[in-house]
Amino acid sequence: MATPNEGRWFAAQYEEAMRKYGSPTERQESLKDLQVLLDDRALPRMLRITCNLVLADGVDDWYQAESLVKDAEAAWRDLKERTPEDGDEPGGVYAARTMQLDRLWKTLESLKASHAEDDPKNPKWVAMAAAERAAKAATAHENQGKVNVGEKAKAVGS
Repeated sequence: MATPNEGRWFAAQYEEAMRKYGSPTERQESLKDLQVLLDDRALPRMLRITCNLVLADGVDDWYQAESLVKDAEAAWRDLKERTPEDGDEPGGVYAARTMQLDRLWKTLESLKASHAEDDPKNPKWVAMAAAERAAKAATAHENQGKVNVGEKAKAVGS
């Protein structure tokens, strides 16, 4: 578990990475910074979930994003299990954590839905890829026919 000073340091590092994330010229550096944070085992769970979500949204590799989403969900479930349900009054620490977890869950669900839409195995993308391959094959066949006609014309002309 991170000490209060470590927690503040991690929060400051996260804030700096998010500042960079908003800038198109610094976005890749931001993703590297977030990965460095995730690589630190002392990173508090709430920040771990958030870093995973931001990275999953920012990386180009679908499979890497899928792994990050699964890590975020596992960390969320672990933290949710460790947070007492009714052990606190409405304005207390656990109530605030529960509200944070609820917001993160909504973000996680939204990201999962968006991510599922981009799944390379999604029937929409499979059909589109098949149509592209068929179009390329038809174009190649058409071009082959033109080459054959041209060669026949040369042979007849000679």
